[in-house]
Formats: sequence, structure tokens, C-alpha cells
Amino acid sequence: AFHALVRWSEPSRRAVFAETRLPTQTVEWRTGREVIPTGQGLFREFVLDRECAQTLGSDERADRHSGDPSDEHPTPPTTLGGWERRRVPTDRYQSLDDLDAEALEQQAGFLNWWIGRIPPRLVVVYLALLGSRKLLGSLVRGRTATHDIDTWWEDTRSRLKLNDEHRLLMDIYRGNTVRAVSLSGDDVEVPPAAGSEELLRGNGHKTGTIYVADNGPRYVSKLRIREEDIRELSGSNSDASEGFRRFVETIASDCLRRWRESERQALAPLLDRASKVNQTTLRDTRALTRISHTVAE
Repeated sequence: AFHALVRWSEPSRRAVFAETRLPTQTVEWRTGREVIPTGQGLFREFVLDRECAQTLGSDERADRHSGDPSDEHPTPPTTLGGWERRRVPTDRYQSLDDLDAEALEQQAGFLNWWIGRIPPRLVVVYLALLGSRKLLGSLVRGRTATHDIDTWWEDTRSRLKLNDEHRLLMDIYRGNTVRAVSLSGDDVEVPPAAGSEELLRGNGHKTGTIYVADNGPRYVSKLRIREEDIRELSGSNSDASEGFRRFVETIASDCLRRWRESERQALAPLLDRASKVNQTTLRDTRALTRISHTVAE
């Protein structure tokens, strides 16, 4: 029955899921209003059974739209994520510059937790994924922007064939729950799994918005990250680099449009090299410290 149901239209499927009890990754059965289709770092009793999730994911990947902004009727976000298309200006953003300014401020606040604890090359690879050289330039303004950092930026952009279209907005909050999207399409608050070393819990980050303007689109994902998780991972010098690396890998696979296997294979060795600390990277770490104060200048 589940195999047949997943082939229904998204609105019909969500309506049925809302009133249907579904198997989770434990012995619990819950209605689709409570069950998350997929997501890391959550209590397993709120996450869909793996076999069912695999069936659902295979069907949605076959049917989902590519996200091309030239399509006048892009498929709306599904239970596993997708893109919603909007045109700027909107009530919130009068221009793409407004969006970029907000992204810069929020990224600076987030990265301030990590600078000095991880190799700066990891930061450069992460910022290169977001596609704005202005973002990197603003973060190191007033500091020593070394040739090593410039080289890593260009190398990452070239190897991964990246463009200037992605932005990440950050919502860092304190709390004992994680907001996720259930199988019924509802926003729900789910307990985080104890001992899980993940920054991106759940599936909320997999849904994005396309802001379209005359000078091109921006594919924007909004990340809600618990401050407790950032503090836990960034506060340990031994695990901070590994935790940040997993975060970058998740961003690449879940938030970047048209992320392919070839890009994934190219990213892995870049992160391997970026994670290695030497005297050069230590000097660059000092050059990149206190970036949030730089942005405020």
C-alpha cells in the first residue's frame, strides 16, 4: 500500500499521510503529522522506517523538477525538499544586495564560533560553495588576506564548477527541539537525538527559495541550527574540524542545486587537504579571527 501511495500527487499524499499511522525506525507507529521522512540527529521514533524512506526517496527523485528558474511552473517543495520560486523585490528584500547583506551578517556570526579552532582553508572551501567572493572579502577585510587563501578559493571554485547563485541564511537559536517538515507537510518540533554530533538536524534545510531578479537567480537555503550543537562541536579542538567538515559535506549534498557525483568526488580530496594544519594555515587562522567584528566595522 505504501508503494502505491508514494506515487500519488504531493497534496493527495500529504492528506493521507496526515491521517495514517506509519512505521518509524523504532517499534513506534505514529501519524504522518509526527513522522519525518528523513533526517539526521533526531529521535529515531520520529523518523520514517528506512525501507519506506528509501521507497519514498526513489519516487521523488524520479519526479522532482530540476529547479531551473527558466521553467515557469517549477514543482513546489516536496517532503524531501525542493525549491519555491519568488521574484525580488519582496516585502523582505528590495534587492539581491539586501539578501547578500543579511547572508553576510549571519555567516559572520556563525563562523565566529569556528575561527581559531579549525584550519582557515576549511572556511574558504565552505564560503566558496556559497558563491560570493564579496562574502570572503568582507570577512577578511582589515586582516591579512594571504595568497594561500586566494589560491584555495580559486581552486575550489574551479574544481567544483561553482557559480555565484547560492546563499545560506542562518537562524541560530537555543532550544530543546528541532523544527522539521513531516510527511503531512506540517512544520513540527522534534526532540534531538542525544549524542548526535550533527549541526544540521532534520530536513528543514533541504527546502529552499529561488529569488529571481534581472541579474539572475539566487538559490537560498535557510538553516536553523541550535546554539547548543554549535557550542558542543566548535568547543572541542580535536573534533571541531571533523564536525565542520561533515557540515560542509551536508550543505553540498542537500542545499546546492544540481550537486552531482562528480562534484562530490572532487570535494572529498579538497576537504582532506583543507583539514590538514600547518604553519601557514595557523598564520591564516590568526588573520581570520574575530570576523564578526570585522563585518561590524
